[in-house]
Amino acid sequence: MFAYPLIAEASEKFQQAQAAMGARQPQRAEQLLIDALNIEPDNAVYRYSLGYIQYNLQKFVEAKKNFDLVRNSNLSAEKGDRYNSDLKKFKKAIRDLRQAFDKLGTLKFEAYKQNKNDPQKLKLAVTLYQAFLFNRAILAQNINLLNESIKIYEEALQPSLNGDQWYNEPMLQLAYFYELSGQKDKAAEIYMRALDYVKDLNEEFIVTSRFDYLNRSNKTKLIDMLKSDEFAPESIASLTAHLSIDMSKRDQEQLINAVSDFRSELENAITDEEQEQILLKYRSELTKRQESGELSKYKAEFESFSKDKAAQEKLKKELQQYTNADDSTVENFTKQFSKDLEQLKTDYLD
Repeated sequence: MFAYPLIAEASEKFQQAQAAMGARQPQRAEQLLIDALNIEPDNAVYRYSLGYIQYNLQKFVEAKKNFDLVRNSNLSAEKGDRYNSDLKKFKKAIRDLRQAFDKLGTLKFEAYKQNKNDPQKLKLAVTLYQAFLFNRAILAQNINLLNESIKIYEEALQPSLNGDQWYNEPMLQLAYFYELSGQKDKAAEIYMRALDYVKDLNEEFIVTSRFDYLNRSNKTKLIDMLKSDEFAPESIASLTAHLSIDMSKRDQEQLINAVSDFRSELENAITDEEQEQILLKYRSELTKRQESGELSKYKAEFESFSKDKAAQEKLKKELQQYTNADDSTVENFTKQFSKDLEQLKTDYLD
């Protein structure tokens, strides 16, 4: 780890954290890094170091949140070449931890299934929150549990929703569920209210980052997705299977390879303009594939599906049978799925 002396006081805290780690005092190092981030909250290198220590202290939820912020951080001309070089290495280290977090998510979901009849419903909902946070593929396979978890949180947190008593971390967990379910307005309202209860600049930065992410353009979110590991083969396979979409292993591999090629370019881009140019290049590549006939069958299938009410009803029934979801859940999911397909067509096929 290296200090980045843009802000001397933060750099000093960082160096003290290094010394504490050398003395095998991880709890002291953790607090010193939080102190450094209270001075310079946008320093992704400090934040990776904090996440690394938390991961080794088995504070996995806190570590995952910090790693996600690092993963979506951009290179900085202001912070210099050494900062950018280390940030790229740390992002790779975070990607290398994906399987470990996937396993944690699986373990949490198994714990939920084994105890799903437990009368402590909120405890079960928190377990699901952790499963979805660690492993997004689990969410794709169990979308019917999302609304159920939201209802449990809403019932337990009614005092906060009514403005009587505020529970910051549980409310932020509810906001995360709102995000996953596409209820952006409700998530944004919670994030805005949570800012009244943060204790320091680091907490404020974390909450503000979630609020800002809600308002990002689809283009920016696409860039973040391409830079992340969310297009992992296992995730695509489980998602397409859940939605009854026929995608061969060869098609999946081609998609993974295309994303991997552009990920390295995006990670080397410093300005938003550079990232947008790379995205345009990526879309141009997909257009070439479409013109060569590689994607034409997907476009034809989409256009057929969007007009075929019987096919849509069949999809609803398959989803309901697969997930044991109620009618309203299937209806909401199908509507969202149709919107996602429309956006996919706009972004990639038109």
